[in-house]
Amino acid sequence: MLEVEVEGRRVMMGDAVPIASGGPTARVSARADAPSPIRRRVLVHDGEDPVVMDGAGTEATLEAEVSAGTGGHCYVPAELADGEIVWASPVYFVAAERSRGWGGARQ
Repeated sequence: MLEVEVEGRRVMMGDAVPIASGGPTARVSARADAPSPIRRRVLVHDGEDPVVMDGAGTEATLEAEVSAGTGGHCYVPAELADGEIVWASPVYFVAAERSRGWGGARQ
């Protein structure tokens, strides 16, 4: 299982996360609970890998502050020791005035 939160709110795959104009930063956190040890987890932000963390057993977290400019996105893959990869689908940063909320995200 891989859960992702932005600014403390759980996001679902494909969610559009509203941000204020000017592109502030956003706090992204992910929690993985895997059937085998986690080799590494990565935060991919706008095509770059600004955060890469080595594994820590079958449960691990990742937290980072990312720039949240409109049109940007982020997602989190985790590589397991057995070679399997689990993915959290991307979430997208959109202008708050264009957003109708958090999409399908639950609090």
